[in-house]
Amino acid sequence: MSHATIRLPIGDPVALGYQFYAFPLAIQATDERASDWILSNYIQLEYDERGWDTEVPLTFYLYDYALSPWLEVVRGTRAWYASADIVEVVRNALANGYYAYLVIDEYHIPNRRFFQVKHQEHDILVHGVDDRTGTFTVLGFDEQMRFRSTEVSQEDFGRAHHALDGERFQNAPVVFYRPRAQPDFGYPPIRYDFNVELVRRTLHEYLHSIDTSRHFDMLRAPRPCRYGMDVYQPLEQFVREYAKRERPYDIRHLHILWEHKRMMTARVRRLADLIGSIASLQDDARQIETDAMALRNVMMRDHLQNGRKGYLDNSLDLLDRVRDKETALLTEVIRRIDDAGPLAPAAAGLPPGTKH
Repeated sequence: MSHATIRLPIGDPVALGYQFYAFPLAIQATDERASDWILSNYIQLEYDERGWDTEVPLTFYLYDYALSPWLEVVRGTRAWYASADIVEVVRNALANGYYAYLVIDEYHIPNRRFFQVKHQEHDILVHGVDDRTGTFTVLGFDEQMRFRSTEVSQEDFGRAHHALDGERFQNAPVVFYRPRAQPDFGYPPIRYDFNVELVRRTLHEYLHSIDTSRHFDMLRAPRPCRYGMDVYQPLEQFVREYAKRERPYDIRHLHILWEHKRMMTARVRRLADLIGSIASLQDDARQIETDAMALRNVMMRDHLQNGRKGYLDNSLDLLDRVRDKETALLTEVIRRIDDAGPLAPAAAGLPPGTKH
């Protein structure tokens, strides 16, 4: 084994409610050019009609969490690597500039909630190796639910991988990401400008609860989900059931809602770079983001205080305020996009933060 010390960079992802999209966003956060693609997407929300006990009940609608013009993606499954030394596979990937995304057993991963406590499958991103210490650098939520990088011995990583050997996990993903530095063979140089028309169309679908997955039904059957503004009804149900202690504490759902509003604030700010009339809507977007953060924080405080009088009324009032303000904001954003008409190519291609 050759001695290697590699640490591929990561940035602060603009959303991290679930690691499966937080990881590629953390990689893309190292390239500011990816911002326009990110803000042209991550608009629609979906709620799985099967209910809150599903693995991912509420999240951003993404046709494919790994697809991006700014990432090279090599996909496989555990079955592809059944006879391979996974430690060597990951080391070779890192040596070639690829981040490795796998599903492992957190029982064997230090600084994780289930380390030496419970066998629990979870995804992880490997972005560094140090053969002097015999470790990998891995990214994910630690035992205190902080999204950060930690170290794991290469031996423990191998155990964490092989602990999931067996038929049940054979189709679990093994994915390698690398920032796309060169265009694909035969294609022009990489470019993705902020797509105002796509944003307008998806905002309309979000506002009117239209199934965005219908655009891809030639490739994949639509999932039984609620979309856009329709997710507020099951969110209200979740808040009511939590308040009555009929449903356990789970901050992910309100955290996703807040992340959505935070990204919407950034999106409105980017639109204002291109359409001057939208600039006056930025304060409204920031206020919705603030209210959504308060909604999340109220639940966190209630959980830490083991129940607090007035929680339900406060939370339902905040949820109603976020929904009503967002409806008004997005209706006006769409109207002002329409009033602006088609953008000139030069304006459409302005870099982030540029005024015209």
